[in-house]
Amino acid sequence: MTDRPRERPAHWPPGVEPLVIEEFDKLGRNARNELFWDGERLVTRSQFLLTWPQRGLALLAALASLATVATGLNNASIYLCARGKTWLGCPVAGTPAPPPIVPPAGAPNARP
Repeated sequence: MTDRPRERPAHWPPGVEPLVIEEFDKLGRNARNELFWDGERLVTRSQFLLTWPQRGLALLAALASLATVATGLNNASIYLCARGKTWLGCPVAGTPAPPPIVPPAGAPNARP
């Protein structure tokens, strides 16, 4: 089997040529999985860009998750406080509700 250069596929950008088997011994990697070609480090980059609607949704999701954590801590403190555990703190007891107003027996809106 002979290793001759293949033709460049039409969809490849100009100047990019396919590799032949003899050139693969120039390709290497180190312990951090960085690529090297003939002893020189190849520069690779990966970009993660969001559009502005995606950024807005990500911010909304982050705020919602923070609100969920705050609600969970509040519920946990109420649950634990009812069982005598106060290490999360207990909610401050508010003033008691006033007693209901009961109309007199002869009033027009009085219930029987």
